[in-house]
Amino acid sequence: MNKKGQALVEFIIILPVFLMLILAVFDYVKIMQTKMSLESAIEEITLDQNTQLDSDLVLKTESVDGIKTYTLSKKVDITSPVLSAIISDTYNVKVTRSIHE
Repeated sequence: MNKKGQALVEFIIILPVFLMLILAVFDYVKIMQTKMSLESAIEEITLDQNTQLDSDLVLKTESVDGIKTYTLSKKVDITSPVLSAIISDTYNVKVTRSIHE
């Protein structure tokens, strides 16, 4: 029995699954990294309303009954075939903060 040939066939079968999982992990990390940067940016915005934003960030503000709500969002491109099958090709990361005026 040829053990080397069997190991090669098993490796070839497992490799695409392993690569897709690695890409999914990278996309998940990219989404979480974007969320953390949005958390930091919205914290700056709530402290100083004159903060300059990057062009790819979308800021919405709304004020109701003395409570001002800031929503900051950014689209993240998904490259993994696993995650793009579950969610769309782009994922919209949103962060919301409310403060009393």
